[in-house]
Amino acid sequence: MNFKKIIANTLAALAVAAITTAGFSAPASVEAADAVESPAAVEVEAPKNTYKYVSERYGYSMMLPKKPVGIIPASVVMEGEKGEIIVFENDGYTLKNAWVVTIDAFSDKALPLGIEDGSDQERQEFFDKFAAMGGFEVVKFAELDGKTGVYCVTAMELDVDTDGDGVDDETVTADSQMIKTYFRGEFGGHFCVAVLNNPYLTPETVNQYEQGLLSFHQWPTPQNVEE
Repeated sequence: MNFKKIIANTLAALAVAAITTAGFSAPASVEAADAVESPAAVEVEAPKNTYKYVSERYGYSMMLPKKPVGIIPASVVMEGEKGEIIVFENDGYTLKNAWVVTIDAFSDKALPLGIEDGSDQERQEFFDKFAAMGGFEVVKFAELDGKTGVYCVTAMELDVDTDGDGVDDETVTADSQMIKTYFRGEFGGHFCVAVLNNPYLTPETVNQYEQGLLSFHQWPTPQNVEE
């Protein structure tokens, strides 16, 4: 299948809709997951992730819930981005379930080192700024193998400026909701790992996604990888 043709139906979800290596603190993962839109009120225990995915190109590995049906370069969808879209399920040209991994996903200014140790006011200012920057309705710290990441849930409704005057004048509804986790890798990568599931995130997909984050590992690779 030509996965590039899936892009047209994926752009809106990725535009509206990340940092990890391994080890969620319970409050971060539970609170964020509870905020995810889902018609099911009962928690589902997902099976353990069993497929090990190794990206030789970008120098990382993690456990996936199953073997992907295809891989799309992130740059095809998001111009200038380095990374991969790991496709698990699609309906024609529409992505139904996928993980998005980008390797230069944030700057040190956007996610300052040590911000988790700041004052309550500094932390809240960071959360507010990060939420506004990414269109997130939930922003929490997540403890990942001794490092702090930022676990975010995208908003289903966003206020946007349609005429470019700097004032939001319209509310748009996203086609889907995503969880994005931003984190520093073991060898300096500035990663974002996101999960996309249409039409809504389920407890099972969230469980599998978090398992993947907890298994994430990086090794040294050249920084000037070209798409």
